[in-house]
Amino acid sequence: MNDFVRDFQEQGISDIWKEAQKSAPSDKCIDFAIRAGIAEGQPAAEIDSIIDLAKSQQKEIGRLRCDAKE
Repeated sequence: MNDFVRDFQEQGISDIWKEAQKSAPSDKCIDFAIRAGIAEGQPAAEIDSIIDLAKSQQKEIGRLRCDAKE
């Protein structure tokens, strides 16, 4: 997870931010947060319970805020 967070912060957020800025109206601001969670499950476990476990363990791994464009 730490490698994912680092890679996402170094490259992923930058790429998302650039694309979001291209498509946003010029007078609007874009704020967003990225959350991620991981969980392990047994092969016989229901996938929904594994997903629920991952969701319950999510943490914020990135956030972008801006002021309105001028």
